[in-house]
Amino acid sequence: MTIKEAFLEQLELHRGKYISGQKFAEEHHITRAAVWKIVRELEADGYSIKAQRNAGYCIDDDCEILSASGIVKYLSDPTIEVYFRECSESTNLLARQSAVAGVGDRIYVSAQQTAGRGRLGRSFYSPAGCGIYMSLLLHPNMLAVDAQRITTAAAVAVCRAVDSLLHEVGRSERCQIKWVNDIYLNGKKICGILTEAELHMETGKMNYAVLGIGINVRRPKNGFPAEIADRAGAIFDADSDTVDVFNRLAGSIVNEFFRIYRKDAPQVLNPVYFLREYKDRSLVIGREVEVIQNDETRPARAIAIDDDCRLVVRYNDGVCAALSSGEVSIKV
Repeated sequence: MTIKEAFLEQLELHRGKYISGQKFAEEHHITRAAVWKIVRELEADGYSIKAQRNAGYCIDDDCEILSASGIVKYLSDPTIEVYFRECSESTNLLARQSAVAGVGDRIYVSAQQTAGRGRLGRSFYSPAGCGIYMSLLLHPNMLAVDAQRITTAAAVAVCRAVDSLLHEVGRSERCQIKWVNDIYLNGKKICGILTEAELHMETGKMNYAVLGIGINVRRPKNGFPAEIADRAGAIFDADSDTVDVFNRLAGSIVNEFFRIYRKDAPQVLNPVYFLREYKDRSLVIGREVEVIQNDETRPARAIAIDDDCRLVVRYNDGVCAALSSGEVSIKV
């Protein structure tokens, strides 16, 4: 951790309260001038920092900048390692590269992605100042065929975190899930989830899994691009009055996911802990859908979600199938 990161960590841990620049300088064997330089650098990064003689420095309560220090202070387990980049090509790519290099469990977060990825090779719109783009590098003791449990558990975790945040600000909306990986709020997609894994050929288990979550926190000031404007949404408007919402939500999503992921040692993700809620939040069960697989689209009716997190559909010819891959399209 750099001196700048250590100073930011102290500011975040004591948000709204002043910390002594003199004390920090003495503890880290730097000059007061060096502390002042750090403050100016943080202000250039967009942080709103107040200075008061004989008191020190503090971050304004309403500062909305996403950071590793800002997220960690909301984590139930502060030992979880959070790696932050203001802008990255893709947090899933960062996580995969680290997995190949032998890095253990870690969370990668960016405030912007230049090449965010969705399912089936699609791009994921990831502008600065609007969303949270993060990937969890995991090493689960699970068979690769059960990887979909990670996605479904994450969907429930995101819904719980967003619902809790909405409740805090006095809103009563409830998130829904479009199988398998999309989170909807008020009929608009606010979050996409992409899980990637590497298979161990001999054991059939995962060498590692990368759980990518992209969530639209604020609506872009100029709106979403035309190609997604009809279906994309955000939790808040661009100018809504919220306090530290990016860091709080990122921390809450991580907390909710690990409450499920760690229920069963060694991390088998027993569906009993999330599947009922996943079904209850389903946006597709009982509705007409279009099943998209291998570049082919077939109309069907969504019947149920089974205990293996597969979507059960009945095609127009009466044939039923349990889907573990592909996706469905539905008019919301």
